[in-house]
Amino acid sequence: RRPPRSTLFPYTTIFRSSETVKGELEAFIADYNVVIKFLNSETGINSTTYKRGTFTGKYSYTNLKLNLRSLISGPVDSVEEGAPSMLTQIGIEINRDGTLKIGDEDKLSGYMESGNSSILNLFNSQSGVAYTINDFLENFVKTGGIVDDDKKLLNTRIKNIGSRVDDFEYRLQIRSNTLRKQYASLQKMLSRLNSQRAMINNAMSIYGYGSSGYGAY
Repeated sequence: RRPPRSTLFPYTTIFRSSETVKGELEAFIADYNVVIKFLNSETGINSTTYKRGTFTGKYSYTNLKLNLRSLISGPVDSVEEGAPSMLTQIGIEINRDGTLKIGDEDKLSGYMESGNSSILNLFNSQSGVAYTINDFLENFVKTGGIVDDDKKLLNTRIKNIGSRVDDFEYRLQIRSNTLRKQYASLQKMLSRLNSQRAMINNAMSIYGYGSSGYGAY
């Protein structure tokens, strides 16, 4: 069963102003760019600090980024014949990093002036951009999906690390107690040695032995 139709650009025959549609289009681009920038950062390696992103090397999230870029740049086959079937045809450009921008305001305005149905269908028809992305992301965000499974795996790892830390701290405490006892024993031994040395020095002074080791005459 397919997921509910996306609420972005809700499919309707009611007239919607060009200003409203453009505002929703800009909101979609902004939200999409946030996701792509996050995935770019978290699936790569920083070229300056060489710090690895959280999802670097994880195929699921690299694949998510690549599929989103493919879906956003591919044609929509459910639009009417002669209507724009790609975002680039209505003036939306794809940057090198995968983010979007309105690159041709005149082209977009031209489609809006001729009616907004072509833009709405491009996003919300059966294989429209918004609908297809919503369908694709369902496998990631649903209960039991990829993100949910990764979260459970991460929680399990955190618990295992916590258990190892607790075990290490327990063994460290035992070792600390052992060292304290050994140190106390050494302190007692040193104290006895100092007492014995004092007694020997005292005896030597009484019997007239100097530091040279010969008795006094």
